[in-house]
Amino acid sequence: MRLSLTAFLLLVVFVPAVSAQVVITEFMARNGGTLDDQDGDSSDWIEIRNTGPQSVSLSGYRLTDDATDPAKWMFPAETVAAGAHLVVFASSKNRAVAGLELHTNFKLDAEGEYLALFAPGGSVATEFAPAFPPQRIDVAYGLEGIQADLVVEGAPCEALVPSNGNLGSTWQSGAVSGWLTGTTGVGFEQGSGYQSLISLNLASVMYGVNPSAYIRVPFNVVDPSVFEGMTLRMKYDDGFLAYVNGTLVGSSNAPSTPQWNSTATSNRPDSQAVVFEDYDAGGGLPGLVAGTNVLAIQGLNVSTTNIDFLVIPELVAGGYGTQTGFLVEATPGAVNTESVIDFVADLTATVPRGLKSTAFTVDVSCPTPLATIRYTMDSSVPTETSPIYPGPLNITGSTVLRARAFLSGWGPSRTLTHTYVFPPDLFNQPAQIPGLPNTWGGTGSNGLSIAADYEMDPTVTTDPAYAGRLQTALSNHPIVSLVMDPDQWLDPSVGIYISPTSDPATPREAFTSVEYIEPNGSGMFQIDAGVRVSGNGSTHRWSSKKLSLRLLFKGAYGAGKLEYPLLGEGATTSFDTLTLDAYYAFTWNYAPYYNGLSTWLYRWQSAQYLRDHFSSVLYADLGGAAIHGKWVHLMINGVYWGLYNLHERPDENYMATYEGGDPDDWDVMRHNQNDVQSGNNAGWIALRDLVNQSSGTYVQTQAGYDAVKQILDVENLCDYMIMNLFTGFSQDWPGSNWYAAHDRVTPGAKWKMYSWDAEHTLKDVNQNSTGYSTNGSPARLYHRLRQNEEFKVLFGDRVHRFFFNGGPLYVNPQIPAWDPQNPQNNRPSALYAQLANEIEDGIIMESARWGDVFVTSGPPYTLDNFWVVERDRILNQYFPQRAAIVLNQFRSIDLYPTVDAPVFSQHGGTVPAGFVLNATGPTGGTIWYTLDGSDPRLQGGAVAGTAQTWTGPVTLAQSTTVKARARVGNDWSALNEAPFLVEGISVNEVLAKNVNGIVDQVGEHEDWIELVNATSFAVDLSGYFLTDDPASPTAWAIPAGTLLMPGDTYLVWADNEPTDGPNHATFKLDAGGEQVSLFQPDGVTLQDQVVFGPQLDDVSTGRLFDGAAQVVTFPTPSPDALNAPGTCGVRRYDMRDPAASGIDLDILGNPAPGSSFTVQLRFGPPQSLHHVLVAFAPSEFPVPGTSLDLLVDLSFIDYLQLNSDNWGDAAYAIGLPNDPALVGVTVYVQAYAIAAGQLHGSNAVEIRICP
Repeated sequence: MRLSLTAFLLLVVFVPAVSAQVVITEFMARNGGTLDDQDGDSSDWIEIRNTGPQSVSLSGYRLTDDATDPAKWMFPAETVAAGAHLVVFASSKNRAVAGLELHTNFKLDAEGEYLALFAPGGSVATEFAPAFPPQRIDVAYGLEGIQADLVVEGAPCEALVPSNGNLGSTWQSGAVSGWLTGTTGVGFEQGSGYQSLISLNLASVMYGVNPSAYIRVPFNVVDPSVFEGMTLRMKYDDGFLAYVNGTLVGSSNAPSTPQWNSTATSNRPDSQAVVFEDYDAGGGLPGLVAGTNVLAIQGLNVSTTNIDFLVIPELVAGGYGTQTGFLVEATPGAVNTESVIDFVADLTATVPRGLKSTAFTVDVSCPTPLATIRYTMDSSVPTETSPIYPGPLNITGSTVLRARAFLSGWGPSRTLTHTYVFPPDLFNQPAQIPGLPNTWGGTGSNGLSIAADYEMDPTVTTDPAYAGRLQTALSNHPIVSLVMDPDQWLDPSVGIYISPTSDPATPREAFTSVEYIEPNGSGMFQIDAGVRVSGNGSTHRWSSKKLSLRLLFKGAYGAGKLEYPLLGEGATTSFDTLTLDAYYAFTWNYAPYYNGLSTWLYRWQSAQYLRDHFSSVLYADLGGAAIHGKWVHLMINGVYWGLYNLHERPDENYMATYEGGDPDDWDVMRHNQNDVQSGNNAGWIALRDLVNQSSGTYVQTQAGYDAVKQILDVENLCDYMIMNLFTGFSQDWPGSNWYAAHDRVTPGAKWKMYSWDAEHTLKDVNQNSTGYSTNGSPARLYHRLRQNEEFKVLFGDRVHRFFFNGGPLYVNPQIPAWDPQNPQNNRPSALYAQLANEIEDGIIMESARWGDVFVTSGPPYTLDNFWVVERDRILNQYFPQRAAIVLNQFRSIDLYPTVDAPVFSQHGGTVPAGFVLNATGPTGGTIWYTLDGSDPRLQGGAVAGTAQTWTGPVTLAQSTTVKARARVGNDWSALNEAPFLVEGISVNEVLAKNVNGIVDQVGEHEDWIELVNATSFAVDLSGYFLTDDPASPTAWAIPAGTLLMPGDTYLVWADNEPTDGPNHATFKLDAGGEQVSLFQPDGVTLQDQVVFGPQLDDVSTGRLFDGAAQVVTFPTPSPDALNAPGTCGVRRYDMRDPAASGIDLDILGNPAPGSSFTVQLRFGPPQSLHHVLVAFAPSEFPVPGTSLDLLVDLSFIDYLQLNSDNWGDAAYAIGLPNDPALVGVTVYVQAYAIAAGQLHGSNAVEIRICP
């Protein structure tokens, strides 16, 4: 139960000693980002203050959170001046050196605990006993502040633009006459932006005359002795000096010796000028008098002809009272603000947010007695002057309902925000909306009109081709509803959407509610956050009316992070920031403000809204780090705003989440060598200089290449470049639109590249970007390194991995055309088609919202007349040709060998023991291969000692990866490699960094190894061995009597604690990376092994599905359960194989709604007649009365028979309808061979449909 402060006051919560000179004035026990320590951590903190008239040494003072241990943490001999504050971080870091940042050896318990400060003699200086109350995030607790607003915005003032220096400093105090009079703000605006802020306009006397103006604001003080601190708050453009009764109390962008006509020392961005900036004005306290005082300001413009000028001051003085409470504003190191007893409890509404079809009544309630609920329906945050909630409200149309509760002496409740969406209201959204401006600020510098645009175009919404699809178009994607104060959105002076920032590094930010709504109600949340306009293009008003936005989850707004499984498989569930990407190029909302109209007509006609997302998904398929994203419908203040891609941003927090380490340890670069997202660019510049050394000749040597490999992940660079060269990335890249990062602290960490903003892709099928070499970009690294022979070999190997054997860029040269029934023949088209299917209906909504934005005559851009045409061009013309074109481009610059690589008779997969593998190679060449994981080719080009020549069929007795190259003369082919898993017991999954996962029998989070029996027969594991050291194959013997039935798993705890139980091994796993091997009872024969690199917390490594050959990582481990990435995937199902005929059944492609997958069959001798059945349920027992031991009961289960009495190897494509309800559904596929009416062989898989 949460106790309020009212209850604690009965227990003597705060006890200050009467004579104490040093006291605790404020603390924060749940710091979400209000104040960071020197390590960049948001540690809890405690503020103390010297209340005496003299400086005091803290030697002998002690802080504690334990009433039985008063001396828990001792202060060093730090000196605190009279009236001064000192902040100590309660971080458990235990740092106590005078003059340096101080840290206690304990942390504060946000749920409430004892806290005290003891004086040197052992007396209590301050005590919160028996405990302070439960704390809120980023809300401080302590002594109440007494605050006086001496000068407020809009206060009476007088102003003068001096014509000489005769006044000297006399104007800063005393009386004057003959000045202009009015109220603050003072200034002028010759352009647009400040008009609504200016009350006393100085344009006629200042613009073009003098860059300085004198401003005086008189104010009264009753008793200055009660004040212990004073703060000056300023909105200003471009600089100022401020005086209280002649004493300088603050300045910015000002010369050290000001003159009557001084200018500001630098220009201040408009976005910063309209936000108050605080200055400690305590130096003016001694000069305050009872009665009239003067705040005098010399405002400074950057030049006499600068088009705007602004001065708006506030002056606040404060002291301390005697009561404790929650502070309205945290002020570490300064005088406290006013306090409240507690906070009104959160409100609830009887009807959840979301899509609605009929009118309803909603009731809002508050559990805090006597609290008054106030509400709004105009998106504004309710205040104490908003209408009082009258009782249940009747909602008949789309509505943004906001409510907040107030109680005297308490802090208000959090704002309840519920967006109710009636689809017909969205479909008929008008061109003019009451309460919203009809223009967005006049015209931009490009001369384009920026009239407001809100309408859903009726020519689209009433078109018979689309009207019936609107509901589906809206329901196919989640809704993100942003609700913010209307002025913060569209006000011409302060609205983030209207008023551009002149400094992209400090964009204007608004407080917003974020609601996430799944159309079917399966998932939703609400969180408060910051929102700002995002992206370089979006800052150019108005090259697009549909702007990209960025959400920031900060303690200042609410929760410090968004915790929600938002972006699906493989993505984190904890977010610091998210981007709402409108996309810029190749959209219908992008304005032709340069390069001529024809260029932009081409881009409008080529709009797809998925080029960048395609590159992100493709890069992940190549093994790169995925930027996870999904499409959403965005609403802002109840207005439909269009289709957006909600995705991650590869900043320092992203790196720490997916790559490990601390966010502050990451250097993150973007766009160019000087654009530092996080950390610094020293490491990136060092890498640039290394590849450029001696005009690039150094990296041609082995020593130079080895030096580069120490700091650069060269495989990642290859993959990044291959992907971007394949998609034909041009314009904006590589001179921009890229990210690179490395952990500068972790030894051995290397730079990696990340795909970003890849919109200028998939255009010209003949685009050749292989010569790009922008200095300081990833392309320069590639350009220099491709002169090195070993890098060229590596690059060619990566090309072969992706372009051949069904890799992500594979296009069948014999059948390149896109065929949805045979997606395996064109993998790029298959992926693009899948993503296009996801977005297709949503494009109808986008067309209605933005398809007419730049159409001056004729119909708007729509799904059918342009989007489908461009999609089909990409699927049917671009991808079928592109792979061969790019492969030839690579060959022409020696990045792919002219010698053809060997081809295996089967490219990996699960095979029976004794499987015979064949290979073919180029005429006149020799195939060299290895089975131990090594490369047949040595560095420099010689044949490896471990390599063998392929003289005939190779028999596979154990699981292994076969690596082979062909050699003609001294020329090598690319490497062809394939993992084979020999049927039997497999190392199925390994977790080497168990932090929050399952616990063992004694309750400890130990690492574990999962074995699986993926065969159709029972296996006795007695005498098998597990080891993490191949040199010690018999490290730990599996206990006698361990029998695994088909499909069963066996979990082993790798904790080196064998006394904890029979399944506890005698070794521990290394989270830095190693291999786990399973040896047969002879202690020599390797049964299986899994190799893994550095591990992240609670992320396992294992087989793609139970018993598969491919090894992947699982963000959600599945000990003793189905191996599948997330909640989808493929696994073997109860194989029944009498061995008279071996059947290998594989699933190719992505089993997801709207896409196709392929059932591929291979038969061992003899070739047989076969049948293939597909059903949504299996038979648990052999079908009674039949000679065929089927897994699908034909009598009771609906099934699909793909074929009947077909002969030999075959492949069958299965297309899935684009129905989200299929996600999570399980499908069973069985192939069985018959001879003379008897079962001759059988195999089956279980498929769980992916999102």
